[in-house]
Amino acid sequence: MTKTRIYDFLRGFNPLYVAIALSMLMLAGIIMLRGIAVWNADTPTYVGAWDEYYSHGEIDIFRTPVYPVIIGIGKILLGAASWVFFPTIIQIIVFYACGIVFSKMILEVISDRRVAWFTVFLYFLFYPIINMLNVIGTEALAFSLTALWIYCIWRFIQRPGWKYGIYISLLTVTGIMLRPSFLIFAIAIAGLAVAGVFIRNYRRNVLLLLLTLLPVGVVYKIYVNEVERKSGLNTISVVSVINKYYMSRQYKDIFPEFLPDNPKAIELMNSYQEREDLIWLWTEISHIEKDHIMSYQEMEDYALAMKHTYPGLWYGYIGKRIIDSVVHEKSIKNMCNYLVVTLYTIFFIVGWIRFRRFSLVNFLILMIGGGSLLSIFLYAQNDFGRLMLPTSAVLILMGGQLLNCIRLHPLSIKLRRMYPL
Repeated sequence: MTKTRIYDFLRGFNPLYVAIALSMLMLAGIIMLRGIAVWNADTPTYVGAWDEYYSHGEIDIFRTPVYPVIIGIGKILLGAASWVFFPTIIQIIVFYACGIVFSKMILEVISDRRVAWFTVFLYFLFYPIINMLNVIGTEALAFSLTALWIYCIWRFIQRPGWKYGIYISLLTVTGIMLRPSFLIFAIAIAGLAVAGVFIRNYRRNVLLLLLTLLPVGVVYKIYVNEVERKSGLNTISVVSVINKYYMSRQYKDIFPEFLPDNPKAIELMNSYQEREDLIWLWTEISHIEKDHIMSYQEMEDYALAMKHTYPGLWYGYIGKRIIDSVVHEKSIKNMCNYLVVTLYTIFFIVGWIRFRRFSLVNFLILMIGGGSLLSIFLYAQNDFGRLMLPTSAVLILMGGQLLNCIRLHPLSIKLRRMYPL
């Protein structure tokens, strides 16, 4: 069979169906090797969060409610022995449904058809997420919802309507209650509104978009008040406190002056100084929580005291974590994330200056992709690759747009191809 006949044969298939079929084959292979429902280190805390609510009617201050509720529905429908299948099924269905919707945006935002379809294939064959579809955790679901959320925002910018406005409000609330880091959704909407006010054709659209945050703000405030009632902290989850404490202790600094009335805490810190691996730190944190050696408020105060008293040390350690994520971990995904965000930022700014044209869609994409990376650098520990998974759909779109500009000819970059609107 000649190349022409092979090409004619393949041309008869819808590329979207081919991408989905290949993705399902990959998923089937992973399930055969690992099982249909895999637990990771975070799974017990999500299960415990549902049990806390079901047994005592109280929210869990560690885990936000969306994923525990999914687990709870699985337990109610399938029973204690088979509930693990329910989250996996939901994650698989949502991934493919959102992918079909997201592909519409990709095919319109990226002008070159071959690059656009390559980007669609990259979404459906993105191994780090396919490998998470059968894991009882939030990453896969968050990845899919991010793709759907940005599609709805894109549609709303083009033509505001109640339908997409309701979708955006629901998805923003769901995203925040799935992973608190998705507060960046609300920040992105606010940023889009500020930028859009200066673009006459989109001024009304972005102001209407801003209204979608009203119900989000109400739900967020009610939930934070409940967490504050239980923990004394004005936060949506004490995970943020754990992250700050982790960052303050990762390189084994001890500041007794920040805990003058708690010698037991200093003694505990000193007892873990000889350990070389980072498991010691999680053991220390577990010890603190189990024996109530420090309250969450004390842990947060300790971290903030270090940040404000020794800002050079604090931000220097952030730089060290970033370098370690590339040099020591040798993570290709981390390097790709950094490269894509850096190039996209450069192309966006240069294109804006050169053509005097500001694209709201590109700005939205940059806020989610670049903003997620920046927030992880500033507020998370060092597992940057895993923590970027939820917004990787946007990074895939960013990569596709960059390829559309370069088209494998780095010396002939066409920045005009960056503009979807």
